[in-house]
Amino acid sequence: MVPYTDQFPGCVVIVRSSGLARYVSFEMSLEGLNVPLQTHIARAITSNLAGSINSIIKDTTQKFIWFIDDDHQFDNMMLLRLMSHDKPVVNGLTCMNKPPFHCVIYQGEAERGEERWAPDFRDRAAQFLRDISLDEEPLDGSMTRLLDLIRESGYRRKNRQYITYSWKMIDDKMGLFPVYACGLAGMLVKREVFDALQEPWFELGQTNPEEVGEDTFFCEKLRNSKFAIDTPNGKMALYVDLDLVFGHTAPATAWPTRMENGVWTIRLMWENGQNIVINRPDQPPVLVPTDEDIQAAKSRSTGIVERAKALRQAGLSEAEAFRRAMEEVTS
Repeated sequence: MVPYTDQFPGCVVIVRSSGLARYVSFEMSLEGLNVPLQTHIARAITSNLAGSINSIIKDTTQKFIWFIDDDHQFDNMMLLRLMSHDKPVVNGLTCMNKPPFHCVIYQGEAERGEERWAPDFRDRAAQFLRDISLDEEPLDGSMTRLLDLIRESGYRRKNRQYITYSWKMIDDKMGLFPVYACGLAGMLVKREVFDALQEPWFELGQTNPEEVGEDTFFCEKLRNSKFAIDTPNGKMALYVDLDLVFGHTAPATAWPTRMENGVWTIRLMWENGQNIVINRPDQPPVLVPTDEDIQAAKSRSTGIVERAKALRQAGLSEAEAFRRAMEEVTS
């Protein structure tokens, strides 16, 4: 980081990672980042995605806290541009690092599934209500039983699915844009926000028990606080600067791929199986293949190999066998 100005208060930059930073490109972005004087880095190298940053926040006295994960890239003025907005919470715009590359800003949420309780909870709760007496002195025993009952209830509220903005929805938008929720990476928060909200600020599994969700749950806390942004569409959590974008890195494997018309191009595949076909510089744009297209291409490849084996056994040379197999299978 480059100490650049004394026109903004100092900031703590919280870098989250489960080990050493995964990408050199991230470290290069961080190394060239222009920052206010008195700014320092706090690396949260841990698998405790919520507890580690809560501890750092609790211990810092800096006026600003900026969160960035180690799989992002950004220009050297990103932090100062965020700080110049002077908002309680603000972020830039990024996208998912795998197809379909939707933007990581959300316009709302939808509930799915059902509330869940321990099978015997209602019977136990009814018995507790029959047994308890509010005139009982002291109430310590009853309160202990109530807390045990709550802990053992097994309650899970309905899961929530966050609804992203489509790219088309923000095509004509510029500058500061209020959003319902967004990811934590790139988010700049003033210290006063954490002073006003109740600890712990970040919690796991609160939006959906099987998911991390510490970022979207923090946005829920913002919407329920004095920092909420009133809009015609309801309360929003924070502003995103649509003129300030940053990259989201993920490893992809480049596969030479022959299209149905015989033209070679490149297919990029990510570790989760998502893939796209990209343009070759000397060819017109190619269409993204569907799952059916990919499966058909795999079937053709298998057919060519099997037919070539049969032709080889019939006495043809390897080159002639593959030429004939290609003609027969693709005709």
